Amino acid sequence: MYISNLSKRVENRDLEKKFRKFGHIVDHKIVMDPILRESRGFGFITFDSKTAANDAVRDMDGYDIEGREIIAQIAKRSKARKSTPGKYLGYDKSSRNSRRRSRSG
Repeated sequence: MYISNLSKRVENRDLEKKFRKFGHIVDHKIVMDPILRESRGFGFITFDSKTAANDAVRDMDGYDIEGREIIAQIAKRSKARKSTPGKYLGYDKSSRNSRRRSRSG
């Protein structure tokens, strides 16, 4: 399942504590910014059954954790996307020199 609108203070163990009452948790993770090393405000929980996930969504969507109403949904992807490099790579500097420049500019 997908959880969003998390406070930056919420940690992985907090998610596990709040959601374990719905069933056995196979995996749980809050997504972190690789540069700043802080929460990006969303995470994922994998239960061992669809019933547990559906129960968690039903009861936890809109639930207040650390002063914020979380959004709980069934995740739409069964497989994670390819990881991003976590930093802006910018434009190709070698192409800048090959551009034509206007004499009037």
